[in-house]
Amino acid sequence: MIDDSTLKSVLAPHLREEGALDKAFHDPTANLFDLGMDSISAFALLDDLQDHGVSLEFTELIADPSVGFLREASERA
Repeated sequence: MIDDSTLKSVLAPHLREEGALDKAFHDPTANLFDLGMDSISAFALLDDLQDHGVSLEFTELIADPSVGFLREASERA
């Protein structure tokens, strides 16, 4: 499991819109693709999460691209 501080640092480089990281954590159901993540950055995010012990498939992420899902997935790790 990774804490929110670590999740923020992992997620931050993959959200391109200003204020997107705060929005994502304020509303954990917010769609990360709506907040500036694209498919290439999603694959990079998966690699970064793997470095922290969280293993996800791309299809899992696109099914629920949210901080809430990432928190749940990190708890399974």
